[in-house]
Amino acid sequence: MRKFVKNLISRTVCLTAAAALALSGLAGCSGGSESDTKQQESEKTSGDGKSSAGGSGSMGRYLEEEVSLPEGTNRIYDMKKTEDGGIWTAVRTETNLSAWKTKDAGGSWEKVYDLPMEVLEKGSVLQIAIAPDGEMFCQTGISAGEDLEYHYWKLDKEGKASEISLALSKTLEDDAMQGMSNSLYEFVYTSSGDLAGLDYAGKVYLFDTGTGEVKQNFDSTEHIYSMSCLGEELLLQTKSDVLTVEIESGKTKETDEKLKEALLNNSFAGSGFGGAGNILFEQGKDGYHFYADSDGIYSWQQGGNVCDQVVNGALTTLSDPSLGLISLAAMDDDSFMLASEDGNGNPKLLHYVYSADTPSVPETELKIYSLRDSNELRQILSKFQKDNPNILATLQLGMTGEDAVTASDALRTLATDILAGKGPDVLILDGMPVDSYIEKGLLLDISGVVEKAKEKDGMFEQIAGAFAGDGTYYAVPTRFAIPVIQGYTESVDKISDFKSLIETAAAVKEKYPDAASVMGTMDARSMAARLMGVCSPAWQKEDGTLDEALLQEFFEGLSQMYALDKDYREINSGNIYGSNMQGTASDTANSLESLVLLTKSALLNPGMLYGLHDYSYLTSVDTSAGNTSENKMNGQAADVFMPLSVAGVSSKSTHREEAVGLLEYMLGTEGQSVSQGEGFPVNRAAFDKILAEEPPEGKSEGITISSDDGMDLNLSIELPSEEKRQALKTWAESLKIPAVTDTVVKEAVLEQAQRCLEEGISPKDAAKNVVQKVNLYLSE
Repeated sequence: MRKFVKNLISRTVCLTAAAALALSGLAGCSGGSESDTKQQESEKTSGDGKSSAGGSGSMGRYLEEEVSLPEGTNRIYDMKKTEDGGIWTAVRTETNLSAWKTKDAGGSWEKVYDLPMEVLEKGSVLQIAIAPDGEMFCQTGISAGEDLEYHYWKLDKEGKASEISLALSKTLEDDAMQGMSNSLYEFVYTSSGDLAGLDYAGKVYLFDTGTGEVKQNFDSTEHIYSMSCLGEELLLQTKSDVLTVEIESGKTKETDEKLKEALLNNSFAGSGFGGAGNILFEQGKDGYHFYADSDGIYSWQQGGNVCDQVVNGALTTLSDPSLGLISLAAMDDDSFMLASEDGNGNPKLLHYVYSADTPSVPETELKIYSLRDSNELRQILSKFQKDNPNILATLQLGMTGEDAVTASDALRTLATDILAGKGPDVLILDGMPVDSYIEKGLLLDISGVVEKAKEKDGMFEQIAGAFAGDGTYYAVPTRFAIPVIQGYTESVDKISDFKSLIETAAAVKEKYPDAASVMGTMDARSMAARLMGVCSPAWQKEDGTLDEALLQEFFEGLSQMYALDKDYREINSGNIYGSNMQGTASDTANSLESLVLLTKSALLNPGMLYGLHDYSYLTSVDTSAGNTSENKMNGQAADVFMPLSVAGVSSKSTHREEAVGLLEYMLGTEGQSVSQGEGFPVNRAAFDKILAEEPPEGKSEGITISSDDGMDLNLSIELPSEEKRQALKTWAESLKIPAVTDTVVKEAVLEQAQRCLEEGISPKDAAKNVVQKVNLYLSE
C-alpha cells in the first residue's frame, strides 16, 4: 500500500505477507561467524567507492529482470503475494482502475474486476491495500472547498464494495496542517485480517474492516511517522526510535538493535512525511523477515540481532535514487517481486531471481570520481550498471559533507592517487582545474566518442567544445545551465550586461518604492554565486590567472546592489537564505523568488536555470502576473553557460574500453534523458525530447503563497508554452563561453564577497585577496 499526497508528502510503504524464503545459499552483508563476515565483506558493494570487484571469485547473486504489467498500466497502488502463491495487484490503466492477478510472476495477467462506480464517484482513489486472501481496502478523496473529504471502502474478492466509517479524530492540531481534515496516511492488513492504520496526527489504530470499529490504539510519546506490519507485530518508527508492538496485547517489546539501526539509518531516512524513513517490509516464515531500500533487500531473524544482505542494491535498479518503492513480495521459489515507480512516474515491476552460476560481484570494477554527490549521476550509473551486469560501477566522492575535507584537500588526494596508479577510470570534472589536467596529460583523448554522439543525435557543439581549445576533446560537458534574469518586462528588456544590471536594479528600487526588496532575502554569498557565472570568464586571463581590475569592478557592482536591500535584510534577518547544508551557495534562479515577484517582495530574480521544471515556475509566474518575463542574462561576459557533469577518462585507467563505454552512455540519448534538474542535456535529441515533455496524466502541481498583507495567492504550475520553449532553445543555441567552474577559484570569490558585502572590506582589497589566493593555488 502506498500513500500519494501531492507535492507535500513522500510515499510510505507497508506490506504484510505469508511468503516464505529459504535462506540456504544466500550471501549476507553482516553478522554470522568471523569467516562468514569476511566472506560477506568481500562480496559487499555500496556504490560509494568502498567495494572491490572480482576479489573473492565467489559465485551466485540475484539478477534483476523487469516483467510486464497489465497492458496500459500507468500506476501501481499495491501488490501482494496471495495465499495461493500468486500475485494480486491494484493498478490504474488507460481505461479504468482494476484488480489483476498472475500465477507466473507477470508472464500473463487475468483481470479480477474493475473498481465499482460507487467507489469512483466519491473522488480520486488515493491508496489501496490488498490482503493475502484478495480482499482490498481503499481510500478515496473528493474536494470539499479548500479541504478534502475522505471515504473508505472494503472490497471483497469479487469486487463488491462496502463503505466503512472509521472513527478518527476529525481535524488536525499540528501548526502546519491545523484545521485540515484528518485521514489515514497509510494502512495495511494484519495477518488476522484487521486493518492497521496510521493517521496524519501520528496515531496508530487497529480497525475491524467490517465495521470500522477501533479495536486497539497504539500510542507513543513521540510522533509516529511510519508503520509496518509483520505477522502479529507492528513496527512503529519515530524520528529517533523504532518500536515493536504486539498487535493482540498492545504491549511494546524490545526491537532488534540491528534492525533498529538499519531503519533509522536506511537510505530513505528523512524522505517520509515529517522526516521519517521510507522502507518496504515483507513477512517471512520461521522467524525470518525481509526489508528493501535503495541499498538492497535484507533478511533478519526475530531475536537474531543480525541483518543480512540478500540482494545487492548497487548491482540493480534499487540504487537509482529516483526509484520509488511501492511493495515487496517474497515468492515460494525464493525469488522476489518488487513494485516500483521510476523518476518519470512510470510503474515498474521488478523480479529478482537467484543465479548460482553468476559471479557474486562483477569481475571488472569501473571507478568514477566526483568532488560532490549527484542524484543524476547515480541514476545514470544505475542504468549503465543494469545494462552492463559484468561491470561494477562505483562512485567515489571527494567531498561527502560529513567531514572537514575541502576541495583543495580532495584534489591533492586525487592527484596523489592518480600518480600512484590507484586513481579513478572516469572523472566528473566539475569544480576541478580541467585545463591543468589536460596540460599535464592526465586525460585521454575522447574525440571519437564526442564525434560519434554528434553524428548520431546532434549536440550543442559550442557547449560540448568548452574545453576543446585545439579541436581535441579531453573533457566534455554532458549537461549545462543557462543564466537567466526574471522581473518586470520593462526592466528585463533594459538589462544587457553587468553595468546595465546595476543601473536597472537601482532604477526599479526608485520606481517601486512600495516593493519590499529588489532581489529578495539573499545573503552576500548567494548574490555573488548568482552573478559570478556570467562575469567569471571576463576575469580569466590566458595563463589562468585573474584580472584584478575586473574582479574589483565585480565586487563594486555587488556592493551597490547589495546596499539596495539593506533595510529589508535587517527587518527579515531571520529569513535570509544563502548557503545550503554543505555550505555551498546556490546559483539557481530561485523558483520561490520568482513567486514573490507576484507580491512585489522582490523585483529581480537572477541566476542559473538547470531544468524545465524550474523554468516552469518562472513561466507560470509570467502567465499569472501578465507583466513579468525572463531573458538570457549577460554580465561582464556575454553568451555564458555553466558546463556541468564534465566527463573525462583518466589516461592512467586500466579499464579504458569500459570507461569509454560509460562516456558513450552518458552522451547518448538514454543517458542524456535522465532528468533530475541538474542541467540541460548537451545532446540535441535528448534536449528536444525534454523540451517536448507533457504533464503526466492525472497529476498537477500548484502552490499557495502569502503576501505581506496576509492574502493568499494560488499559482498553478504549468509547463511552458511553445513560444517559451522555443525561447529556451534559442538561448541554448546562442551560448558560447563556459563559466569558470574551478571550486577553489569560486570559493575564493565567494569568501571575499562575504567579507566585502557583510564585513566592510573594500572591493579593491577583496579583489587583491582573491588574486593572491588563486595565484598561490595555480602555482602548486
